[in-house]
Amino acid sequence: MNNLTHSYLPALTGIRFFAALMVFFHHIPPFTLENSPLFLTKFINELYVGVTMFFILSGFIITYKYLLKEKFDYREYLWKRFTRIYPLYFLLTIFTFVTTAWYFKDFTSKQFFELLMNLTLLKGFFSNYIFTGIPQAWTLTVEECFYLTSPILAFILFKNIYKRIITLTFSIILIGCVIGYLGQILKLDTLLPSFKFLLNFSFFGRIFEFLLGMILAKFYVQQKKFNVRHCTSIGILGIILSIYVLSLIANSPGTGDNHWIGILINNLILPIVGIAPFYWGLLNEKTWIQNFLSAKPLQILGKSSYAFYLIHVSVFQEFIHIRFSSVILLFIMLYLSSILLYYLVENPLKYFLRTVKF
Repeated sequence: MNNLTHSYLPALTGIRFFAALMVFFHHIPPFTLENSPLFLTKFINELYVGVTMFFILSGFIITYKYLLKEKFDYREYLWKRFTRIYPLYFLLTIFTFVTTAWYFKDFTSKQFFELLMNLTLLKGFFSNYIFTGIPQAWTLTVEECFYLTSPILAFILFKNIYKRIITLTFSIILIGCVIGYLGQILKLDTLLPSFKFLLNFSFFGRIFEFLLGMILAKFYVQQKKFNVRHCTSIGILGIILSIYVLSLIANSPGTGDNHWIGILINNLILPIVGIAPFYWGLLNEKTWIQNFLSAKPLQILGKSSYAFYLIHVSVFQEFIHIRFSSVILLFIMLYLSSILLYYLVENPLKYFLRTVKF
């Protein structure tokens, strides 16, 4: 039986909540250096790896839902991705810039250009714009690059997975380096300005994570069998150990991915030894973790995770944080807001726009 008959995979929806939770605690840690052990503070500081989990998950979902179907309509695919991602981002970005302009009683040409860079999702390519607007939305630039190129990637990758993943990874990193070099020639000094920037914040540097997710989807649909048990447990252990090693590498107050070995762990080792086996276990093993992530409350939290991701560091979050100093209360209020945004704004807008003929 083809696994594509099961289009909805509840455990992978549930895990989105925990990936978003990890990124939240990275940005707004529940502990400070003064009231917690140093190792715990440093460990929590490395929870940005939730982004790595999202990238691999995107590679899997896009391949599973679209690229392995017999009929693939590129226009329809792009429109579905646009209606899923962009409307809520657009509204929250406009809200961010309008609120900031109102608060500071100022809106200069510089801020107008920042707004354009945010609305076009070009900000993620430039070091001076990447954290403007909704700071964490730089990942959407990475995601959109993957959405645009995924059919080509799939065509190349699936001809010979084991050889092509290495070739594709290095080829796309090289393309990024060429673009960065051209930026220097054209005096666009902030366009992919360094190799570390490219590896940490761009599609070119994060390509392996997407390709690995694509391979997982291909194997899952083909019902590929591996003689490995307890993948869920192995994956969780791999994730924890990777985060721990990153915390050892990091120099306070920095993070492990400021070092070359940390980038290697986050972009390559963690996906292979941690996230990939964990996802494979969620897909193929009947465990209490799979059941827990598939439960109704986790489905609601998982579906709302995109809205939560967009507002967890924002003017919206700052407004709530003024009134709720507790990080836990802030988290609860933000997630309740995210659920409302999902059911009242994000989801209705998505379905409305998909009725539009183009």
